[in-house]
Amino acid sequence: MGIKAAPLAIGRAFAVPPPTPADRVAILREAFAKVLKDPEFLAEGKKAKIDFNYISAEQVLKDFTALLNQTPETLKEMGKYIKLEG
Repeated sequence: MGIKAAPLAIGRAFAVPPPTPADRVAILREAFAKVLKDPEFLAEGKKAKIDFNYISAEQVLKDFTALLNQTPETLKEMGKYIKLEG
């Protein structure tokens, strides 16, 4: 059940490639947090009937880790439904 609910809990995550410098990742995280507190942005979202909920990078990482920290049997079963393209 946790696996099925994880995408809803995580929402739409944004990622950068692994070689991205830590200072740039920090800037992006801070920018997302700030924009989702901006009254004008939120007003525009409300007008467009779009709800925004900020989930911290730490929480997203925690949720992804929990999703991937399953038994081998569960991961094999997940592989039938979740395909990663590389």
